[in-house]
Amino acid sequence: MVIGVILSFLPGFYENYGSERLSQSLYYGLFLLKKDQRILFYTLGYLLIFSIFNFFIFVWPIILVKKGLPNDFLGYVYILLIASLLLGSALSRLVTKNHSSIMLASLAVITTSFLIVALFNTLYIIVLSMIFFELSWGVLTPSLTYWRNLLIPSEIRATLLSIVLGISTIGSSIIVASLSKLSSIVSLNFVYTLVIPFLGLLSIILFTVMLVSRENLS
Repeated sequence: MVIGVILSFLPGFYENYGSERLSQSLYYGLFLLKKDQRILFYTLGYLLIFSIFNFFIFVWPIILVKKGLPNDFLGYVYILLIASLLLGSALSRLVTKNHSSIMLASLAVITTSFLIVALFNTLYIIVLSMIFFELSWGVLTPSLTYWRNLLIPSEIRATLLSIVLGISTIGSSIIVASLSKLSSIVSLNFVYTLVIPFLGLLSIILFTVMLVSRENLS
């Protein structure tokens, strides 16, 4: 019913640019998403890496406690992770001259950090890998924004960005729920060792294809 009410209002809304109605902008946005493979590859790659980030948010305290970290120290680790994220965002301004290389390198570090957590039992190494995860995510985010703004035309950006983020949010919810269910059926270590690195590698492939197939972008 809620979806029906929302859809009933679509014909009356307008895009941020011009007098084009939202229903027309939505149709054009979906058409552009289907037609331009670069945007499609970006959307799928972003969906995967966004899912990995959300899954990490849910499970990092569980992993550290299982590895022997006292509950009283979780707050300190949380502060370290937030500080690493902020530091990565600050560093991104210094290292984003080549957005392509920085994006792929950050994705590689994010994927590798999960393998380190799964393969090592030393607590400080695991915490260090999580710090590098957050640091890389902080560096990655501006590059993702850069490519998104470069790929999506400004006149349709508001609508198409809503579509991309909508797909990422819904898809991420499904993936994270599936990973959580898989963790309870098999093991969390299995998900960290095989499934997450596979999703990370797949996101690297999708973004690489996006970069290779771009045309007349600077």
